[in-house]
Amino acid sequence: MSIIYSTYFNEVMCMKIKVKITTNENMKYYNCTSGTIKEIELEDYITCVVAGEMGNAPDEALKA
Repeated sequence: MSIIYSTYFNEVMCMKIKVKITTNENMKYYNCTSGTIKEIELEDYITCVVAGEMGNAPDEALKA
């Protein structure tokens, strides 16, 4: 995924970003094709990025 649009707040003050779906894993997860633009919550995006970077780290490390 790549961020293609700056963040903003919706009506319930939840920060969201728009991302371009580019990987096979993300296409399967979001059930879409490559190049699709999806709007997701910033917290969800950060959680996925950190988990992806941590790889096979113990669960306790991910919780931190």
